[in-house]
Amino acid sequence: MPAIAMWAAVRGNPGSDWAARTTTIVGIGMLAGILSEPATWGRRPVPPMQRVNVPLGLAIGAAMVSAGTHRLRQQAAALPV
Repeated sequence: MPAIAMWAAVRGNPGSDWAARTTTIVGIGMLAGILSEPATWGRRPVPPMQRVNVPLGLAIGAAMVSAGTHRLRQQAAALPV
């Protein structure tokens, strides 16, 4: 999923907002996917590598949502009133 957001960011036109929206939506999807996983809440045995991947995935998802919404707010502030 982060590859989709990276593709959107690279292909996005600086004047359009679809790259920021795509990054935000993919980040929300990552957060929802990780939080809905039973291993996140200890409901099944977790391999050591997954103990590292859960916080890392949450951090990446949060960073993507933050970056996307920040860019959308910048674009909204730049619009003429």
